[in-house]
Amino acid sequence: MLVDVLAYEEGERAAAVRRAQRACRYERLPQLLLVERRTRNRRLEMRDAGGRG
Repeated sequence: MLVDVLAYEEGERAAAVRRAQRACRYERLPQLLLVERRTRNRRLEMRDAGGRG
């Protein structure tokens, strides 16, 4: 499992997130959504910053 975490941290997705953070793209989003988990059928469960899902 640690190998998977390290692969993610060093991977393309992590690099894309760092670029977006440097460009302040997340601050410009109209509403922040947090991914809570991914279900077995690969659907994402999300909530907003106020805790509403």
